[in-house]
Amino acid sequence: GDVLGKKEIVKQEFPYLLGTLPYRTAVKGSTFTTIPDTLRHKLSFRVENEASNTFVDPEAPAPVDNSLTISKSLPELAGKKITLSYSPATPQDEAIINAYLPSPHADGTPIQPSELPSQLPAYLINVKPELRIDGQVVATGAPVGLGGTNISTMIFSDPAYGSSQITNYIDAGVYQAIGLNLGRISQEQLTSLKAKLEATKTRLQNNDFANMTKDDLVGDLLYTTAMAYHAELGTMNYIAAKAMNVNAITVPSETIFATKLKVMCLWGIPRYISSGGLNMDADYLMQVVKAKDGNSDTVKEYMINSGMASSALEHSVSEQFFSSVDSQSESISTVKALKIANDQGVPIYSLNQENIATVLPQLQIDQQVKADIQNAVNAGKVVTVSKSNITFNGWTGCGYIIINPNTGAGAYMISGGLSGAVIASASFGSITDYLLKQKEYGNYDYRLRLANYAKAFGVLNKVALFQSIVETMLDEKLSDSEKMGSICLSVLSSMAADRGVAAIGKTINPLALLGGGLAVGVILSVSFAISLIFIAHQIQLAMVMEE
Repeated sequence: GDVLGKKEIVKQEFPYLLGTLPYRTAVKGSTFTTIPDTLRHKLSFRVENEASNTFVDPEAPAPVDNSLTISKSLPELAGKKITLSYSPATPQDEAIINAYLPSPHADGTPIQPSELPSQLPAYLINVKPELRIDGQVVATGAPVGLGGTNISTMIFSDPAYGSSQITNYIDAGVYQAIGLNLGRISQEQLTSLKAKLEATKTRLQNNDFANMTKDDLVGDLLYTTAMAYHAELGTMNYIAAKAMNVNAITVPSETIFATKLKVMCLWGIPRYISSGGLNMDADYLMQVVKAKDGNSDTVKEYMINSGMASSALEHSVSEQFFSSVDSQSESISTVKALKIANDQGVPIYSLNQENIATVLPQLQIDQQVKADIQNAVNAGKVVTVSKSNITFNGWTGCGYIIINPNTGAGAYMISGGLSGAVIASASFGSITDYLLKQKEYGNYDYRLRLANYAKAFGVLNKVALFQSIVETMLDEKLSDSEKMGSICLSVLSSMAADRGVAAIGKTINPLALLGGGLAVGVILSVSFAISLIFIAHQIQLAMVMEE
């Protein structure tokens, strides 16, 4: 607490029970038995088919809106897993999918991932969007062709400040996990996620697939990745805020971690779809930041620092979860794309209203990105972008940063309109993975999935360790020796967990998917503790020098 800062509640003891607060009532508003809906913070979801240009008979009855629509208060969603996925629209669509899937082996041996189809005929299959909260379907949308375009909208409603809308165009058939940060990702949330992964991992080990759903498998992995991102970013922002002498409060934010599709079209109609990897889209990260000394430049510096960290974590968290010694996952984010461009000798430009007329024509990037840059600069923003695209692991595009020069707030973008990262290669499985009916394919070989769970459990263990160390150091009830003892115990516990994950990886994966990566994980656990202690000493030194 003396290093990173703390706040204390001043205790006052009275000989009698106070009936009211020690303040004079200035004005009294309306009295309610329950909070009115208009005064609640809410999050609304809507998934609709992309509008078509077909002729509509004005005399015909108005079409029925079957779009997926639902609204929930934020307390109803707090700490719960939210996923958006697709299922076959009808039994006939399910039958078509099943026709492309391998039949169960007569000898009862597991179906191997290599036996699953690498693509599906999108033009033959219709699917419907389903929104789940903690695994339960709460809303269903209109059917759409597999690989077609849906418009997904989320609206955060604040009774005091109005609404904020986030709109994304998504391919029908993706699987999304929506991670909410409503102020802070607590140790309890991380513990709950770890327990859920541990339970699923144990069931997979025991070949217990009864009542196991796609949301237990794919949904949990995607959601855990999104929440780990929020947890790591929150901890980094917390330390940075203390070091820079600002108060920073996270207000309701969201991050989407999802599968991607490759859609092959003929005359604008989806023909075939195949797996396109994964992507992290942190398109709504909100903070309220105030400098303790009133210096607005400090706030701008903090916001830029936070933005850079948020972009870096978009690729690094994904790589942590889906990499191994034998199969390295590679992600691209804004800051990583700019770094690669710089390393390759590609010029990096900063565009503003004074130089955009001369610099923009020199850029060898997509017209869509150029239009985005032009609009941003017209609005008074400053844009940082590479002169040309880069190619990285099959992905071609550029990263660009849009900064508000007055506040330091920014959007960290990559080609395609994503505020996040694209994972170009990852060991995640076939595109049909989440379309399978568990009751029919209970003998599917889940060794690779179990390896992913083991890896995710290990990464989440390190995130929890990092956060636990911060909380321990801020606990004013503990002496310095008690804090160090607690930190060492946490590190040893993390090491033990990592060894357990390593053993699982070797048992279930003869290809050593995890391999020696878990040994590195043990070192990282200790490294986290040492790094944080080093940071704390640097902060303390800076404070002493200021005094």
